[in-house]
Amino acid sequence: MPLTVIRRFDCILAATKAAVLKKNEKVGKLATKDTFLSREAGYSFYNTSPFDFEKLLNDPDGIEANFRSYLNGFSENVRNIIEKFKFDNHIATLAEKNCCILSFRSLPRLMPIYIPIKYPT
Repeated sequence: MPLTVIRRFDCILAATKAAVLKKNEKVGKLATKDTFLSREAGYSFYNTSPFDFEKLLNDPDGIEANFRSYLNGFSENVRNIIEKFKFDNHIATLAEKNCCILSFRSLPRLMPIYIPIKYPT
């Protein structure tokens, strides 16, 4: 379940990922960075990691570290959701059993559906 939720976030943010990464470089450590990045993403959340699910699959040997980096790239509100799932334990278990890459490959391309948390423009 947690991996499906994260995959859904990944799909929702896919269209604006490049713009968010570019904006993140531009705003640096600005105090209002969160507002700029949310606006750029078009939602009240974003991800500043250079990874997405497709890129994670390209490095099977580094998937655990890269996935943790990807999760840390989410805005604080999404990281709070991830923490509630206790997903860190789940990642460790998947990595121990060498199942990370299989778990990622088993997820379909989830198309964004209506999400009521769209950032107001």
